[in-house]
Amino acid sequence: MATFVLVEDDRPGIQYKINVTPSTQLTDVLKAACEKLKVPFDGRGLKRNGKPLDLSLSFRLAGIPQGSKLLVYRLPSSANSAPILVGVQVPGEKRIPLKFPTSTSLWSILKAAEAELGKPGSITERAEPQLTSGKNDGTGRLFYIRPVVRLVTREIKDLEELKLSLKQLGVAKGPVLLNVSFETTAIALEEALEQIHSVLPEENVKVATPVETTSTTTPSEGKTKEGTLIDFGTEEATKKEDDVPMEEAPAESEDSGAVEFGGITIFRPPTNVTPQAASTEYNEEDYKVGIDEVKVHQANLEKARVGQRLPSDKEIETKRQEQIEKSKRRKQVRVRFPEDWKVEKNFEGTETAVDLYEAVKSVLRHPEQDFSLFLPPPFPQRIPRNKFSLATNLGASRAILLTFQWGDAVPEEVKKAPALSDAAIKRAVDLVVPQEVKAEPEPEVKKVDEGKKKPANGGGKKDGPRSLPSWMVLGRK
Repeated sequence: MATFVLVEDDRPGIQYKINVTPSTQLTDVLKAACEKLKVPFDGRGLKRNGKPLDLSLSFRLAGIPQGSKLLVYRLPSSANSAPILVGVQVPGEKRIPLKFPTSTSLWSILKAAEAELGKPGSITERAEPQLTSGKNDGTGRLFYIRPVVRLVTREIKDLEELKLSLKQLGVAKGPVLLNVSFETTAIALEEALEQIHSVLPEENVKVATPVETTSTTTPSEGKTKEGTLIDFGTEEATKKEDDVPMEEAPAESEDSGAVEFGGITIFRPPTNVTPQAASTEYNEEDYKVGIDEVKVHQANLEKARVGQRLPSDKEIETKRQEQIEKSKRRKQVRVRFPEDWKVEKNFEGTETAVDLYEAVKSVLRHPEQDFSLFLPPPFPQRIPRNKFSLATNLGASRAILLTFQWGDAVPEEVKKAPALSDAAIKRAVDLVVPQEVKAEPEPEVKKVDEGKKKPANGGGKKDGPRSLPSWMVLGRK
């Protein structure tokens, strides 16, 4: 659903309206604001109610109401030069923590990560052989595999986007995590390298000393450096290199990603900005009261006038037992996450809240962090982590919706990152709402007034001469 915000700067009386959608990045809002205000984009930020906004988020995740006033202000000079902690996560490798100034481009960060791994070209110059036109002619042509960088909820894979700096992507402070995946293209490797050298010239990037976790550190020093790595929400980075060799890292990442999603269905967020209920056709005839509805209403009124006997103790107990048996049936529980991802699972009547929390924990990116599940409004209630029976305490309804919420002690980096793991996101499907089947209108039968039936002898005409009416008969003299 499209909305708008109002942008202004320190000049009084100058204000512009910018149309946005829930998926619009705040960096795009800042660019549009700078164009309208005719100020340079470099070194600018956005504030709302005096508080700076995180430009790496989208409009929906930033929680900005419709019609809010955003102030374009000049960033301090120290914000542009201070290095921030950046973590690069490559599949099959340990997470690489490095420090860069915010003016560093994503491509330069990927190059620095390659150098840190000691595998030149393993991220930016990947390729694999493919058959051309389905024929194995033995040419052995290599096709380029480009890196795809995910920053919070934004995927960056084009060369023009990889040329952007952290500051241009809205990153003003650290730590920040860059998840790298790979995508096969139909571009030959030699052509891709020519495009890379033309669009992305080589840069001399000065990388600060990475966070080291060697066996020569004392326990106190190791704890301090591990505390820095906890900002990324990982347990692998806190282990020492001599305890976990580099050869075992791919197997560990594969085991952590191969989560057993037994009976769990994961739904993606909706892509349409217009709710489905708003796109339903309005038919005024559906709200008109017909004769059948009036008869039912009159029958209910007549029934309410008649005095009824109060139920006996036996009838009350029987009804209560029926409700208990009904609640013990299989219950469908759906959990909604802040990014509008949804997880659904059917629980048996004997399962408890412990099983519910374990099922939700199996799809999380950071299962070690504290979180809670709540009943929806208007009576939000926290689901405790005990033998809380899902069958008897969640009501008699066969389906229930719960909301997910991080704990207060969870770091902001974990809250801003996607809640679900990569393996769970890959298994996600679209939530298809069944369309209402419209009943076909019955063909109208035209009623013909036949009138009085006529004799079968040709319209009632009699044979022979026509007789005179009685009033024309002449009387005798």
